[in-house]
Formats: sequence, structure tokens, C-alpha cells
Amino acid sequence: MAKRTAGSRRLPIIAGGAGAAVIVTGVMFFMLRGGSDDPAGTQDQGRQPVTPAIIVTALPTVTAAATVTTVGTPAQTPSPTPGATPSPTPTPSPFVPARPAVVAEIPLDRATSDAGRAVITTLNAANRAQVIAFRDVSREPLIAFFADSALEGIDAQLAGLRRLGRYGISDLVTIELLELSFTDAVRARVVTRERQRYDEFFAGTDRPVPDQNVHIDTTYRWTYVMERRDGRWLITTQNFE
Repeated sequence: MAKRTAGSRRLPIIAGGAGAAVIVTGVMFFMLRGGSDDPAGTQDQGRQPVTPAIIVTALPTVTAAATVTTVGTPAQTPSPTPGATPSPTPTPSPFVPARPAVVAEIPLDRATSDAGRAVITTLNAANRAQVIAFRDVSREPLIAFFADSALEGIDAQLAGLRRLGRYGISDLVTIELLELSFTDAVRARVVTRERQRYDEFFAGTDRPVPDQNVHIDTTYRWTYVMERRDGRWLITTQNFE
């Protein structure tokens, strides 16, 4: 998230006000009341801001819905006793990132239809997936939630991190839903206001990159276009202003 480009984002998951926080051991950028009880979810879903947050300490290397686990401090390799046969070098523990990430979420009760709840569920999961993708510099967490230009934009940012030997810690500090509407049964538009933080670190370390241009703490207005394909919702375009 050193720079933002249309069609891509760096969330730390992922985007005003502080909300309740839940500590999640494991390691990842909407709400409106109102609308109708229309089961197709074709009406605007309301406009009440919500900003609860989840503290994520270290999600495992990703699947679409990761099971949270605790990742400890990397094990130290013991020095052999003088004159003794050295023991085999132990396998190092998984890499522990520089700091935890924060991911704010939209409560499902802000939607007034099953379709609205499905869209919110996907957007929340996509935000968490982006946090993991920038931490691990991997597109694998993204493919269950992104497609088309949205996926291509994030891919380009990950390629830049890989080329520079860095990873990103991305935070979605707060998120406020401004609009949730449907153009038809398989297309939705979501508009949010999100406060996002982002920092970069040298790969395999907790050393920050000493460049203020890669530090971001800003509020953006995001517009997401989502499509339902093969029974699941995907973010196909995303832009900020």
C-alpha cells in the first residue's frame, strides 16, 4: 500500500470510529439499515455506520477461510556441546510477522436480505484475505474472492513487493457502509468509507523499510462491483477516491 492504484488496494483485510475488538489467535481491505424485506435483495440496504474490529495476531498460510492458530516465536538452534556429535538442526518455526494486523468487519445484521448478507460475508472475507496476501506476498488467499481487474491490480502490487524483497502489514482500522445495492440478481455495488494503515518490512524480518512513502494512514472511499459466479460472490472491480 505504498501507493494506491485504481482497481487495487492494500488493506491491512483489508476501510470511522472504534468498535469492539476480539482477539483472534491466528493471522488480512459497511453498514446501512433500511431498505425493504425484498428477498432478492434489490433495494439499498441502509446507512448506519459500523466499525467493530478484529485483532488478528498471525493467520496461518492461507486458505479461503483460514482456521486460526497460534504461531509462536521462531525456535533457536542450540549450539552443540564441545566434543560431542552435533544434533540435527531443528526445522525453524514459521515466520512471525513484524506486528499483528487489524481488520474491521461489517456485521451481517446490517443487511435486510440473504443476498445482502452473502455480499457482506464475501467482502469481510476478502478484506481478511488481502491482509494475508500482503503479509505472505502470495495471491493464493485472493482467488476465492477476487476476479478480473480487482485481482490483477493486487497481483501487480504483490509482484512489486516480491521484486523488492519486502512484505506488507495492512490494517483495515475502520469501515463504514455507505451503500449496498443490486443491479440484478447477480450484480451488486458496495460503497464504503475505510481508514487504512499500511507499512512495509524487509522479507523474513521485522525491520521496517526506512521510507516514509511506503507508510500510509488514510481514509478512502471505496467502490466495489461484485458478481455472483458459479454460486459465489466475487469482487470484480474496486476503486478508491
